[in-house]
Amino acid sequence: MATNNGPRTTSLRAQLRNYDDGMCAICLNPHFNKSHPDCGHVFCFRCLVDWCQIKLECPTCKQPFKNFHHDIQIRPSFDQIYTPDPPPAAVESPTLQQINLSIISERGGQLQTWIISNANRLVLLPMPLSSHERLNDPDFRLWFVNFLNREFNVSVVDIVRNDPA
Repeated sequence: MATNNGPRTTSLRAQLRNYDDGMCAICLNPHFNKSHPDCGHVFCFRCLVDWCQIKLECPTCKQPFKNFHHDIQIRPSFDQIYTPDPPPAAVESPTLQQINLSIISERGGQLQTWIISNANRLVLLPMPLSSHERLNDPDFRLWFVNFLNREFNVSVVDIVRNDPA
């Protein structure tokens, strides 16, 4: 959203610090359509708009801002105050969580019990004998990983065997 203020006055310019060295600290090129937050650091308009999608703070001094000034070069010249949309909420990176698999073989039975657990959930699976050897089979491994993803609402990347020594 942008609003136009009347013609610029010298008192407004005197109030603002001016750190204009002619180069934009974002694109490292000469300024194009100069813009500056209240701290006085000067950037290209498009560079600063794009930067606002990351953070609403000055890229140079880290001072937060809600809007910035943009020079409109028409006669008489105007100072536009541009209020960017806030950056999208940061996406939290997934946390790693360990899923434990224990196998209990029943003597004389036809099944093993697989106990799969994490900090929040426990699942018991009756499996045919020697199913743990099937973890080396790519098709079974894919089915099992998809099962874990569904049941535990996680993204399993790989299965690591921690066989006791």
